[in-house]
Amino acid sequence: MERSAAFKIWNAIIFQLSWWLIAYWQNKAVLIVLFFITLHFFLISIENLKQELKIVFYSAGIGVFFDTLLNTLQIIKFGNENTFFLPFWMIVLWLAFSITLNNSLKWVFKSKIFAFSLGACGGSLSYWAAYKLNTINIALPIWQVLSLLFLAWGLFFGLFLYRLISPSPVSQHPVNSRLG
Repeated sequence: MERSAAFKIWNAIIFQLSWWLIAYWQNKAVLIVLFFITLHFFLISIENLKQELKIVFYSAGIGVFFDTLLNTLQIIKFGNENTFFLPFWMIVLWLAFSITLNNSLKWVFKSKIFAFSLGACGGSLSYWAAYKLNTINIALPIWQVLSLLFLAWGLFFGLFLYRLISPSPVSQHPVNSRLG
């Protein structure tokens, strides 16, 4: 079922608010952002729940893995002393971002090229903004890290998420092969 324009706008606003809250207050903002995520799941219809959970957990899982790798390799430091695990606020931010993918950002996945382009630009700019706000630290020259993030986010959006979210070219009502 297609979501209403009002829901998509609400979804985009909630994510932007979540991003800024986390960027400024990290752990102090976690409960508020978790409330937004919980509210999101209460507002979507039951028939959309399975697909929504699949997208959220796959995309957040890959994002957390990627950021953990960046943290472990000490390319990006998320303000924690532990070089293996991400801080909880970063995991919550990934969950908050993931609820936009099948909602306010779904339009992005109509084209692989557009998905790659928006993912590459938006993803890398998000890290750059967090760096400028002193939310994260970057160990390498900024242009190297942004180039890596540009490519990684472009591939994440253009390949993985495009396949996960874009409508299947196969008919929504497949013919029963036993009938003909």
